[in-house]
Amino acid sequence: KGVLILPDIIECLRNKGYNFLFTFIGDGVLRSNLENKLRDGINDGIVDFTGRIDSDDVYRKLRQTDIFVYPTHIDAFGLVIAEAMMNGAIPVVTCLEGITDTIVDDGQNGYLVAQDDIQCFVEHISSLIDDEKRRNKMSQAAIEKANRCFSKDVMRRNYLNMISSL
Repeated sequence: KGVLILPDIIECLRNKGYNFLFTFIGDGVLRSNLENKLRDGINDGIVDFTGRIDSDDVYRKLRQTDIFVYPTHIDAFGLVIAEAMMNGAIPVVTCLEGITDTIVDDGQNGYLVAQDDIQCFVEHISSLIDDEKRRNKMSQAAIEKANRCFSKDVMRRNYLNMISSL
């Protein structure tokens, strides 16, 4: 799982002197492993684990989020990326050909990163932290793309068109 590189990403950002809060939403088999590796960050208040929360709370958290980091190895569609974008969080995600690259327009409404490229993740996250104007522009572009391509109405229309063409 790509999530295992997150402690290294967080450590690099911390070493650069950034003030941030990195929030993990949800549970999974790797949570205790991550909590152990990130104990110092948890104690210092820069890392938080919410555990499982309901969808309204997820969307509320995403609306409060500037950058959505998703170092995945596999994904069927990338719904979580579209949801983050709808809420204005800029995705910095692993490039999975035919999946994440159909959602994120690299450099416009988010960033695509080669699998497990810690330095590239750190560079893109750093550039967004350092440049508020870029961050605001990309956040707006993410919202626009997500609403144009992945809103409920658009998805419903696409599914109906697909079904009617069978």
